[in-house]
Amino acid sequence: MVSSGGLILKGFDSEDKVYLEGDLADPLSVVGGEHSGDLLCVGDSAILVGDRDELKEYLVSRPERLEKLFVDVEKDLSLCSGKGPFDLDEFTAFLVAKKQCWLEEYPPLLFGEKSLYRKGIRLIERKEYPSAQEVLRSYLDQYQNSPLSRPVKLFYAFSCFLNDFLEDALASIMDILESAEDEISRIARFFVCHMGLFESGFKFLYKGPRYSSDLFRILKADYRRIRKADSDRIVFEEGRKAGSVLFLLKGEIALLKKRGDKNSVLFTIKSPSSIGEIQVLSRSKWDTTLKIKSNSEYILIDRDKLVQYLIHKSPQDGFRMVEYLLGYIRQTSAT
Repeated sequence: MVSSGGLILKGFDSEDKVYLEGDLADPLSVVGGEHSGDLLCVGDSAILVGDRDELKEYLVSRPERLEKLFVDVEKDLSLCSGKGPFDLDEFTAFLVAKKQCWLEEYPPLLFGEKSLYRKGIRLIERKEYPSAQEVLRSYLDQYQNSPLSRPVKLFYAFSCFLNDFLEDALASIMDILESAEDEISRIARFFVCHMGLFESGFKFLYKGPRYSSDLFRILKADYRRIRKADSDRIVFEEGRKAGSVLFLLKGEIALLKKRGDKNSVLFTIKSPSSIGEIQVLSRSKWDTTLKIKSNSEYILIDRDKLVQYLIHKSPQDGFRMVEYLLGYIRQTSAT
C-alpha cells in the first residue's frame, strides 16, 4: 500500500454512506497538500486522503467498510491468479538482453571474470542448463566479492530453477536481497513469485502478514479444534485445492516442492505464523506441500471464519491482511 495517497470510495453522500471500491488513488492525482484525513468528493465518488496510519485508523474503526475493501481486494486477487502462465522464454530473453548493461554497471575486477560470465549466459541461451549452472557456480566460487557477482547470482538462480533446484535458486536470491535495493533485487522478487511458488514465494520474500499477538491469543481462546502433531505429517499436498488457512500456534512447518517422485524442502516457517490466505481467497491450488513438524500445534480456518476473525474480532489484523494482499497483487502483476 502507498505510504501517502487515498482510497477510492464509491457511493458517498451527505449522510456519510461510503462504500469502498478498493482502488488506490495515485498520491500525485490528489490536488492540494492539506487534505490529509479528509474525505474529498469527486462527482458521485469520494477519495479518503491520508497516510497509512490515517487510513488504518479510519478503516479499523469501521469494520463494515474494512470488510467491503477486503472483499473488493479478494476479487482483484482472483483476477490476478487467473492470469496466463509465466512466459519462460520471454523472461529468458529479457535477462539475456541485460547481460551487457549489467557488465558495464557492475564492472569485473579480475582477469577471467568476464569470460565466465558470458559463457554462463551463452549456455542459458543454448538451453544447456546443467552446464550453465556449473559455470556460474564456478564463477561465484572464484569471484564472490566482485561487483559482477551480483548479476551472476541472478543468472545462477535462474539456471538452478531451470534445472529444478529450487532450494538453491532461493538461496541465491536471498543473497541478492540481503544487499541494496536495485534493478536486480526487483527482478529477483518478481521471479520468486513466478517460479511455481506464488503465495509460498511471496511468504518467503515478505514473511507477512505479521499478525499481532492479539490475534493468536484470540484464536487460542476461541477455537476448540487446536490440532496437535505427535510426529511429522503432511497437512496439505501440492496441486490440491486450498480450502483452509493454516495458523501455526506452536512449532514449525516445512514447505516442500515436488522434484520427480520426491519432495525437497524449500524453506521452513516457525510459529506464530500462517499460510494459505492468498490461495484460499483466490480459490487456487496449493503451490507447495506443507509438512507440519512433530510437537507442533495448529488451527485450520476456512474463508468465512477467516474474515470473521480478521474484520470483526481483530480489525487491525484485517488491515494488515489487506496490505498483504495488495502487495501480492502488485508484486505478481509487475513486469
